[in-house]
Amino acid sequence: YSVTTITYLNLPIPFSNQLVIFSDRAQFLLTQGNQGLMPSTAALSLGSSYENSTIARPVVNDNTIVFAQEKSGASALYEMYPTGNTELSFEAANISEHIPSYISGKIVKIEASSLASTVVVQTDTGDNTLYIYRYYNQGKNRVQSAWSKYELASDYIKGGHFISDKFHLIEGHHDGSSTTVADCHWILTYMKFDNTDSLTNSVDLSFNAPGGSVTYDAPNTLVAMDNDFDIRDNAARKAKIVAFNKTDNTLYTVADSGATDVVTLTGVNLAGNTNIVVGLKFTASYEFSKQYIKRGSADGKQTAITDGRTTNKWVEVFFNDTQHLTATVSFPTETDFRASSVKTYTGSFAGGGVTGDQPSETSSLRTSVAARNDLPTITLSSATHQTVTITGAAFELMHTSRASRTN
Repeated sequence: YSVTTITYLNLPIPFSNQLVIFSDRAQFLLTQGNQGLMPSTAALSLGSSYENSTIARPVVNDNTIVFAQEKSGASALYEMYPTGNTELSFEAANISEHIPSYISGKIVKIEASSLASTVVVQTDTGDNTLYIYRYYNQGKNRVQSAWSKYELASDYIKGGHFISDKFHLIEGHHDGSSTTVADCHWILTYMKFDNTDSLTNSVDLSFNAPGGSVTYDAPNTLVAMDNDFDIRDNAARKAKIVAFNKTDNTLYTVADSGATDVVTLTGVNLAGNTNIVVGLKFTASYEFSKQYIKRGSADGKQTAITDGRTTNKWVEVFFNDTQHLTATVSFPTETDFRASSVKTYTGSFAGGGVTGDQPSETSSLRTSVAARNDLPTITLSSATHQTVTITGAAFELMHTSRASRTN
């Protein structure tokens, strides 16, 4: 092969009956003659010249190769695919182009599943953080994609791997006052990305908890047999426990019993009841990127209009089979000219929470923004055990410049 710089071959990736070899600045294909792969017939052909990380191993996802690229203080993720009439040339698309500083630190591990249409990324910052890329393809076209970040209720994440559409990972939890990795206890958990799990860290009482068993020694008392589940003599942990009935959505009161590794549930008899779900409370949130009006450029791409002034008038969120959702429009503290706007859907727009068998609704939630597009932070969140399924969002923007006015 012919290159003009010193090249170190780092990571070989089997792909489409060939071997793609990554260096830090280029990608090569190992080719062979009709006589098969032998020292005399093997040759390297330059397929593309993309800079990529030497730490994170690229992964094959369906008909693409996903690889990482390091930047100053952040990282980017690319999808590479064969192009043209030959399999010896590749192109790559930056699938994190619209979030240039979102993936903090250097990417150290990439996992992907075409069944789950998901890519999971772990970086060297945030010991309990995963970055998630979800997408939907229609034929050969990608019609929808989104990035999100999971901060798990653990202290460390020790790797993960997709088995079918489930992402299995090992979580590390500090015991008591310990703050070191060596003193952690480790549990094997998994995530599903098909919206069927009520809680990521939940466990039905009819089954064993990760690493240990959850039992009861009185009609409404839960006991953790060991420290592998987060019912323990730790007030902070016990305050995060939630329990509910998965058939009728009844939420039970969780109280500290005062005994080691024991909490009590009010209003439920656990004997023979396999419909109770116990887990850790967490807040699921989604932050919208800054909204811009785009126009076509000379090369056929869409570019954001950054001249003049763009005002975000309102945002409307569409949801399906949802029981609780909060939309928040907040502003930087240094502006100090306007308080945050919070609007919550709780099963009925008339207000008030619904107890017992709360209905799921398909509707929308609109809230006013009325501010410059790059100023507010717009987030969607839910801190309850109830179902949230967001299907889309719409914005109304108004752009004003000396030359034109665009709505």
